[in-house]
Amino acid sequence: MMTLQALAAVAGVGVLLAPAVPKILSLLPAKSAGVTYEQAILRLAEVRGRLVATKMLGDDQRKAIDVLTLALVDGSDL
Repeated sequence: MMTLQALAAVAGVGVLLAPAVPKILSLLPAKSAGVTYEQAILRLAEVRGRLVATKMLGDDQRKAIDVLTLALVDGSDL
């Protein structure tokens, strides 16, 4: 009988809190739909730093990073 009483208590609390659920959910921070410009530039800088640290930043890599940087800048105007 204890299990049945516990289930009834949980159901009762659920019924009492049901109207408050949308308000509680609205207090939670919304996740952004995508990566921001700042986040993307930071990640690109991390990649460049890794290439520098491993002495693998050659002309081709530098040009690729320049292309990506320009693409991110252009995309931030939207």
